[in-house]
Amino acid sequence: MMHEISSAMIRVVIDSLGCQPKRIVSAEMKDYLWVGNPLVWEDSAPLLFPFVGRFHNQKYLLGTEEYPAKIHGFIAKREFTPIIHEKETLVMKYCSTENDKATYVFPFEFIVTYTIVSDTLSISYEIRNIGDSTMHFGLGFHPGFSVPLFPDGKAAFEDYYLQFQQPMLKELQMKQTCLYSGKEGSRDLGYMGRLPLRHSLFDNDALIFRAWGESVSLKNVTCSHEIRIDTKDFPYLTIWHHPNAADPFICIEPCVSIPGKDNEIVSIAEKEDYVHLIAGGTYSTKMMITFRG
Repeated sequence: MMHEISSAMIRVVIDSLGCQPKRIVSAEMKDYLWVGNPLVWEDSAPLLFPFVGRFHNQKYLLGTEEYPAKIHGFIAKREFTPIIHEKETLVMKYCSTENDKATYVFPFEFIVTYTIVSDTLSISYEIRNIGDSTMHFGLGFHPGFSVPLFPDGKAAFEDYYLQFQQPMLKELQMKQTCLYSGKEGSRDLGYMGRLPLRHSLFDNDALIFRAWGESVSLKNVTCSHEIRIDTKDFPYLTIWHHPNAADPFICIEPCVSIPGKDNEIVSIAEKEDYVHLIAGGTYSTKMMITFRG
């Protein structure tokens, strides 16, 4: 079921399935968000939990037991229930079920709050451990934005760039399996802190940056279009579209955690980038996305 919130400047449509934004529209009815196309990429902005990315052999360890782990976890396929719905605010909740335990044994509650203030969408996540042992999880948000933002024949994919706050980024080195090699390099953005967009950036799949700052913007060299993500809570940022393709979108994904290592069945209780939440504990995180132009 679709739920809508709005201000005078933007309108956001959110699907209860996965609590996923499906449209983010300007006052002029222009779509900022990739609206999904099963022939290209069917999603728009899925939530990633309790895993981000892949694990080797689609498995992970908990103690001595192996469990199946599909890419990006399962929360995007779960039905959320609205608990507050006002003009500019939507709060939705998912409670884990017995069926989830085949993949993820920890009982939990997941609450997502969307709030619009003017041209900014605030998103907060609250995860509650309602079990009697420490739970281990990854978390990420996977929004895709149309590039060009407003297709009119005047702008090209290559007219856009990502603006960072710093000239050098720490970049994880990934294998062709889309798993982490365990090594890290650097990407020099120059003194202006810009990463120009080219489809060839993604020929080896996603780019994953660590300690990337607290803000990143999608901008155009010729006009004022901008999407800006601000957060202090996500230590990793993934940039993606399909490898060896000319997709008309780009995903800018703040993440708490990263994929598993190549050729290693990962123990999630020992995964350093994971959240390890004590019994009865609550984990909270937040980001803001501003839409201009």
